[in-house]
Amino acid sequence: WIIIAIGSALLASMLMAIRNKQIIEENSALQQQSEHVKTLTKEILSGTMHGLDIGLRGFALTKEEKMLEPYTQAIEKNAGIFRDLEQILTTQRYKGISDLQTVKIEVDGYVRFCNEMIETAKMDSLNAVVSLLREDRGYGVWKKYDDFSKPLFVFEDDIYQKALAAYNGAIRNNLILQVCMVFLALPALIHIMRRITKEREARQELLLEVEQNDRKFVFDPGTERSMDAHVVIN
Repeated sequence: WIIIAIGSALLASMLMAIRNKQIIEENSALQQQSEHVKTLTKEILSGTMHGLDIGLRGFALTKEEKMLEPYTQAIEKNAGIFRDLEQILTTQRYKGISDLQTVKIEVDGYVRFCNEMIETAKMDSLNAVVSLLREDRGYGVWKKYDDFSKPLFVFEDDIYQKALAAYNGAIRNNLILQVCMVFLALPALIHIMRRITKEREARQELLLEVEQNDRKFVFDPGTERSMDAHVVIN
């Protein structure tokens, strides 16, 4: 019964440990995904918009093509940012995903506006570029971005906290499981050790009794009695 109980407990422990491991992995991935979404969203401003402005202003002042590198890199990364965000938010079933498309339309419009300013700058019309900059088209992008990002960050924070709670719960369950196994195995181990000790003592007493009967009824060699079971058996 002890073997059956411990075996059943070990089997249940193994199944629960596998399940807890799966929970830990899934919720760890959810936490990373939530952080990735926030990073990508922030990249719209810190990467795309910032890169566009730096490249445009640098080129407008110097007319050097190398100054457009931040501008070119921003445009190259922009499509990937919105593509990745759309894929993840679709997976998360985010209800405000349509706002992402609104932000994308605004950013694409700002890119076209920047292209117009670059062409204007190539004609050495700095005043015209300054005039276009004063229109502050970037504010429209920021407004749509702000309307999109605030509820999104609340949504992602909620996912993160729930995933973190599940993650910590699985770790706690593993710890409880290990403690339970210790409390189950320890009494069983003590019982087995006591039983082995008792059987060894009983065997020792039986062998000494046999040795004494041998001396009494069979042959007494006159030597000192041995208390060693191996000697008695020999």
